[in-house]
Amino acid sequence: MNAEEQLVSIEVLVKYRSGAYDTQTVQGKRASSTASATSAAQRLGRKLWGYEPEVQEVSVASLPTGVHLVRLMPQPAAAGSR
Repeated sequence: MNAEEQLVSIEVLVKYRSGAYDTQTVQGKRASSTASATSAAQRLGRKLWGYEPEVQEVSVASLPTGVHLVRLMPQPAAAGSR
């Protein structure tokens, strides 16, 4: 991935099933977490960019139960927020 692509935030669907939050596939990579949808998204960001990005859960009323929309922003997370 080049530097220009890293400057764009992405939105990822995360589904809760069988006791874990699983992200959708992005650039051939997926991640999961048993803690939260945002944790799964951070792990995906680490696979994509090499560090844990800032994440923001987006509230969307029309999503089915157990599905979360999380925005990954390509700047490193602040120390202590991991």
